[in-house]
Amino acid sequence: MEIHPQQGSAMLLAASWADGLAVIERGATLGVGDAIDFLPFSALMA
Repeated sequence: MEIHPQQGSAMLLAASWADGLAVIERGATLGVGDAIDFLPFSALMA
């Protein structure tokens, strides 16, 4: 998981390649290797 380098409308194209959503609390600080919650798009379609 990594933050897209261009924060703007171009992110929509990158989102179309995604497999799901990372669930991260607002203001959270994450380090390399930290566990996060992940919501796969397949779970949203079930």
